[in-house]
Amino acid sequence: MENMICLYTKQKEEKKNRLWQAAARLLGLPYPLTRKSCTVLEVSISGYGIEGITEEEILTLEKAKAREALEKNSENVRGSRQRDRKQRRQQRRWDRTLGRIRQELRKKEMQDRTGRSEDAFLFCSWKEEIFPVEMLLRFYQDCCKENLFVLRAEQLIFLDGWEKPVEKPMVWSLREEESREVITEGDWEQPEDYMGMEERELVFLSEVYHVYNYATIITDRPKAWEAFTEMAYEEYGLSVRCVRDSSLLSFPDKKTLIVDMGKMGKQCMRNFPGDSVYMDMWWTRDKRRRIAAKCGKIPYLSLRNLLDTALRDGV
Repeated sequence: MENMICLYTKQKEEKKNRLWQAAARLLGLPYPLTRKSCTVLEVSISGYGIEGITEEEILTLEKAKAREALEKNSENVRGSRQRDRKQRRQQRRWDRTLGRIRQELRKKEMQDRTGRSEDAFLFCSWKEEIFPVEMLLRFYQDCCKENLFVLRAEQLIFLDGWEKPVEKPMVWSLREEESREVITEGDWEQPEDYMGMEERELVFLSEVYHVYNYATIITDRPKAWEAFTEMAYEEYGLSVRCVRDSSLLSFPDKKTLIVDMGKMGKQCMRNFPGDSVYMDMWWTRDKRRRIAAKCGKIPYLSLRNLLDTALRDGV
C-alpha cells in the first residue's frame, strides 16, 4: 500500500462572517475543507480536514441515514422517524462535502495520471479503522528504529483480536458513474489482496516474533496457532505460549512489547509487566480508555495517533 486518503474533522471552523455562516447552513453548502499532503511511513497521504462538524455529529448522521434506509424498505412506513430540520440541513452539507472531496480526487487523478486514488486506503477519523497489515508492519519497524522501549524488548505479548466480527477495510474508488454526487457504501470497493483477520495476524506475527526470547499469544483459538508455534520452535527454538485471556494470567518480569490486534482489550491488562510498552494496532475509544485506566504507567504507541499527529499538528 503506497497511498492513503484521510478524512478528519478539525476542532474549529475558520473565522468567517456570521452572515456567511448562516447562509452556508441555510443553503446547505459543503463544509469548508483544509487540504494537506504528507508522507507517513513511506505512504503518501492526501488529507482533508473538514471544519464545522464534529465526529459525533458525523456518526449521528450516518446512523440516522442507515436507519431511514431500513425504515424505507420496511412495511411499517408510517412508523418511520423523521429527522428535524437542522439534521436534514447537516445531512445535505455532509453529502455535498463528500461529493466535493471525490470530485477533487478525480480531478487530481486526471491531472497526474497516476491512478493514485484507485487503490488508496481510506482512513476516516470518526471510524475505528483496521489498517492493512503492510501498514502495521511499517509502523512496527519504525518504532523499533525510533523507540528505545520497543528496541530493547525481550518478551512479546501478542493479543489476538480475531474473535470480534469486523467490517473489512475498503479502498477509495473513482470507478462509479460521473453523475453520482454522494458517496455511499456502494462507492467503496474491497481490495483484491485484502486479508481476513486471521491471516493478517499470522502474517504480522510471522514477521516479528524471531527477535524475542519469550512470546505469549493470548487467544480464544489456541488450536489455530499450533502450526505457528511448532514452526517458531523448530526454526528459532522459541517456545510460544498460547493461553486464553484471564484476569489471573501472569507473565515473566521482562522488558516487554505488547502488540494489541483486538478491538476490546483483554482481562489480563492489569498483569502486564511494569517494564513494558503498549503498541495498539486497532484503536477504539472504549479500548483506549481501558488501557489508560489499567495500564496508565506503560508507554502507549498507536498508528492512529501517528496519523492524527501528522494531519492535525503537521509533525
